[in-house]
Amino acid sequence: MNNIGLKKLRLQLNRNENNLIKASLPYLKSFINEMNGFYPFAMIMDNNKKIRSISPDVEFEDEYPNSQYLIELYEKGIENEFKKLDSEYDIAILCIDTFLNEKIDNVELKKNAIELRLITSSNRKSIKLIYSIINNEVIFMDWIF
Repeated sequence: MNNIGLKKLRLQLNRNENNLIKASLPYLKSFINEMNGFYPFAMIMDNNKKIRSISPDVEFEDEYPNSQYLIELYEKGIENEFKKLDSEYDIAILCIDTFLNEKIDNVELKKNAIELRLITSSNRKSIKLIYSIINNEVIFMDWIF
């Protein structure tokens, strides 16, 4: 990620949001490098600012459940955690591998992107991070707010 991209990110988000996104980027880069994509992935920050990955609390009948099902499980689990009166968490991030369509000179192009859903007990934000794979390396290109 270039310095301009990180500066743009810092200007748009608060410190907890920035820290959670920065913590997720190495994982996302690794998943994309190893598998050319990834299943939905989530992390959470506790009240002490410690960040850890989380997984849905269910047993899967199918070895490869569809992404929409996983997204719904993550969102429900995160929302339930924030509804607790004694919740120990401040913010969560749900990362989703997706595409953005762009039309250039009447040609429809698909761009690789990651949707980052930032979730708190009272707010939700969605940001997209465009990426490319160049010479077998993931390059984060631009943020869309």
